[in-house]
Amino acid sequence: MLNRKYGIEIEAMFPRNQNGASIAAAIAAGGVPCHFAGYTHARTTDWKVVTDGSLAGGNGFEVVSPPLFGEAGLEQVEKVCAALAQVQASVNRTCGLHVHVDAGAMSAQAMRRLAVIYIENENIIDSLMPMSRRASNNHYCGTLRNTSMPRLATARNAAEIAQAIAHGNRFVKLNYTAFLRHGTVEFRHHSGTVDASKINKWILACLRMVACSIKEANLPVDTTTAAATHARPRNRRLATIFDAMQRPGGCTREDIRVLLNRATLPPMNRILRNAGFQYRVTHAYGDRRTERYVLADTPVAVAANVTATPITFDAFCDRMEMPQDEKAFWIARRVAVSQTTLQTQAA
Repeated sequence: MLNRKYGIEIEAMFPRNQNGASIAAAIAAGGVPCHFAGYTHARTTDWKVVTDGSLAGGNGFEVVSPPLFGEAGLEQVEKVCAALAQVQASVNRTCGLHVHVDAGAMSAQAMRRLAVIYIENENIIDSLMPMSRRASNNHYCGTLRNTSMPRLATARNAAEIAQAIAHGNRFVKLNYTAFLRHGTVEFRHHSGTVDASKINKWILACLRMVACSIKEANLPVDTTTAAATHARPRNRRLATIFDAMQRPGGCTREDIRVLLNRATLPPMNRILRNAGFQYRVTHAYGDRRTERYVLADTPVAVAANVTATPITFDAFCDRMEMPQDEKAFWIARRVAVSQTTLQTQAA
């Protein structure tokens, strides 16, 4: 899996006494060659610090790696993040983490399959991210749920895949227009972070998705598959319920009563049926008073000659051949972001 080049872009905010040159100097002092390059998309052999007009709310810069490889690349990420901590780097909602994976040797079939994998699992990946990166909540990492599956099935190259996904728009969670400039596929989904552990685990997840797409390259693209599975509602009340049901273990009627600031328990079954949610109800130790509502696992719509697999977090990890330590990391991450979401909504 690590026998493929990758690169990252870390968007971050810095104290006012820092500038591009001082940030680059701190990284270089930490043992990783780096320079300030102003505004540029040119590929370099060293790390670089560049300006980024998409960042707001402070003194923002982007730290960009050269092509990295193997464990040595992950070690460089750790050193860079240590240097960023020294200069008090932080992130806000406008920051993102972008991972580029070398796609130069990928076949058109494998590149199509990668898009299918992402479409099928977007809700699972969403659950690992804060609300600002889910669905189409962020202009710079839009959903793949509007993909034209017939166009994707016949796409012959990265440009045609990009057209099928979002009419060539690069601001989507899985950006194929990067192939035209860099020979890569760009994963734009992850929220901003300067935590090396988070960055490296996401790099590994991206590499696993690419490896899986190569392994499954010969599977057909089902043109009847609806890309939209459990799309987050626009209605604020329903969106609140939707987010609570996406938590590991779902939610109770009391959880929803508190979140919606109701005096009485909501009629959940009626609300969910009217909204068209697919859901299931569980009971703790057989006690119907502790009913928990969870979004139902949605079967993957697949071609007739392929066995359907339920879309669950465990199924995603198994499909990616993820070892237990990586899976444990994402379980903890999933719990943490769901708790943060509920605390924000209840405030």
